[in-house]
Amino acid sequence: MGHQLVASQWLPPGARCVVAVSGGLDSVALLALLAHQAARYRWRLAVAHFNHCLRGKASDSDARWVKTLAAHHALPFYGGAGEVAKLAREHGWSTEMAARDLRHRFLARTARQFRARHIVLAHHADDQAEQFFLRLLRGTGVESLGGMAPLRPSPVDPAKLLVRPLLDVTKAELTAVAKEAGLSYREDRTNEDTTILRNRVRQELLPHLVAEYQPALVAHLGELMDQLRAQGDCLGEQARQWIDAPRIPFDQMPVAIQRQVLVQQLRHLNVPYDFALVERLRQTPGKPVSIGTRFAHQAGGRLRLLPPSANDEPSLPCLVNLTPSGQASYGRLTLRWRVSRLRRAPRLPPPHVPGEERFDADKTGPAVVLRHWQPGDAYQACGAPGISKLQDIFVNQKVPKDERHRKVIVTTVDGEIIWVEGLRISERFKLDKSTRRQLKWCWLCA
Repeated sequence: MGHQLVASQWLPPGARCVVAVSGGLDSVALLALLAHQAARYRWRLAVAHFNHCLRGKASDSDARWVKTLAAHHALPFYGGAGEVAKLAREHGWSTEMAARDLRHRFLARTARQFRARHIVLAHHADDQAEQFFLRLLRGTGVESLGGMAPLRPSPVDPAKLLVRPLLDVTKAELTAVAKEAGLSYREDRTNEDTTILRNRVRQELLPHLVAEYQPALVAHLGELMDQLRAQGDCLGEQARQWIDAPRIPFDQMPVAIQRQVLVQQLRHLNVPYDFALVERLRQTPGKPVSIGTRFAHQAGGRLRLLPPSANDEPSLPCLVNLTPSGQASYGRLTLRWRVSRLRRAPRLPPPHVPGEERFDADKTGPAVVLRHWQPGDAYQACGAPGISKLQDIFVNQKVPKDERHRKVIVTTVDGEIIWVEGLRISERFKLDKSTRRQLKWCWLCA
C-alpha cells in the first residue's frame, strides 16, 4: 500500500493487538494498513467490533460485515453489543458518553481475552480538530484542548494501552489509501444528521474554516494540541509531585500549578468541576465553597469535602404565608414583601428596580414555597417563547455549577415556579391589565 503507517513507533515488534473496527472508512483503512505491515513487525492482530444497538438492522448488518472483513484478513473476530440508549437513560448521560463507556469496557475485555496489551483505534488528524472545537464550544480547561494522545492507558483498565497511530494522518489521506487499495466500507447515516453538534462541526464549521481562512488548519491545530498536551502533562506531573511532597507553600507556586493541584484532588474526590469552582477554591482558602448540596474546604492547597451538616443552607423547602407585609430568611437571602390592592391598572411593564420584582398576588396565592434547585425544574421565563429547563437556562446564562444549587426558587404550594433568584420571573405570574392585587417582592443577598 502506498501510505506508510508509522505504527511501529507505538507498537513494539511481536505485539498482540486488538484493532477496533466499526466498519467505517477510518477503521477499515487502519486495519488494512496494520495487516499490510503485520508480517514485517510480527504483530498478532485481532478484530473487535462493538454493536451500539442504536440503528436497528443497520447496526446488526455492520457487525456481520466486520466479521466477514476479519475473515478476509484471516484474523480472529470478537463481537460485542450493549444497550447504549438504556445506559444513557439510567445514568442521565448523553448517548455519546454511554456509548464510549460501553465500548471501552468491551475493548478492554477483548484485550484480556486475546492476551493483548494494545488496543488500536482509528482516530485521525481531522478527529483531533473536531474535538478541539467541540470542547472549545462546550467550555473546557486548557488540558482538555490537548486532545487525544497517541498512547494512553485505557480509561477502564490502566493495564491496557490505547494506541492511536493515525493522529498525524488526515481524512483525505485515509480516503486516498482506501481508494488506492480498493477498500469497501460501511456508511453510517447518522453522521449526516446536522442536528448533532459533532456533525455540524465536521460538515460545516471545519470545511468553512479550511476553505475560507486556513487550508492548513488541521495541521496547525494538530501542532497546537500536541504542545498543549505536552505542557499539560508537565503541569500535571509537577502538581502530583507537590501533592505527594509539598516543598513550597501552595500560594507561592505558579497559578497554573495551583489550579492543577486542585483539579487533581477534585478528580480524586469524584467532584464535577469547572473553572469557576477551581478559582473559588484557589482564591478563598479557609472558606467553604458550595458544590451542589455539599461544601469543599481548601487550606494550603489541601482539599477536603465537608460533611453535609456543614451546609449552612436549609435543604428542606420552607412554606411562607404571604401576610399583607412580612419578612423571611432562606439561605443567603433576606426576603421582604408587601401585598397591596391596586386602584388602577398597573403600569406595564413595571419599572425595573434592582433587587425587586412585582407579581400578580391573586395568581401566586396566599402562600409560597422557598427551596433550592432540583433536577427537572422548568418554567417559562417572562418574555420567553416557551418552557425551558433550569439546567439549560443556567448553562446559557453561564451560571457556575457551584452556584446553581444555592439559587433560591419560589414556587406556588402546587410546585409551579414563580421566581428564580437572578433570573426573570415566570411569564404566568407577571402583572397584566387584569391584575387587581400586587405582590411586591424584595430580596437582599447576605
